[in-house]
Amino acid sequence: MTTTGEGNFDRASADGTDTHAVAGAGNGDVATVFDPTGTVGSEAEAIYGNGDLASVVGDHSTAYAGGVLGLLGNDDVASVVDPTGTLGSTAVAGFNIGDTAAGSFDLASVSGDGLSSTTATGANFLTDLLSAL
Repeated sequence: MTTTGEGNFDRASADGTDTHAVAGAGNGDVATVFDPTGTVGSEAEAIYGNGDLASVVGDHSTAYAGGVLGLLGNDDVASVVDPTGTLGSTAVAGFNIGDTAAGSFDLASVSGDGLSSTTATGANFLTDLLSAL
């Protein structure tokens, strides 16, 4: 697991099966994971701020971008590219764990086979995309 935080423009990246990258506690955070063959699932989290990006390339993976624990996130992007997926992947943007409230102008996207779900929750100008490669 790679973790960064406590500031703005934090970056976390991880490479490999069942890996996790967490960047948070600020704005403009980026978390990326490259796991093209993982079946356990990898996770990227860019949380606690606005303008966050969480991106995963891998099978059965999850990307979270946005606010958390009562803090809303705006302008967040969560993206999963699932090139071999049969188990499904998930992207959640502008989320607020344990609540349905969220920020505005968020994008959640999953591309590939075995599509599971996308969620851009809550407020205004939200986009969910599911597309086969």
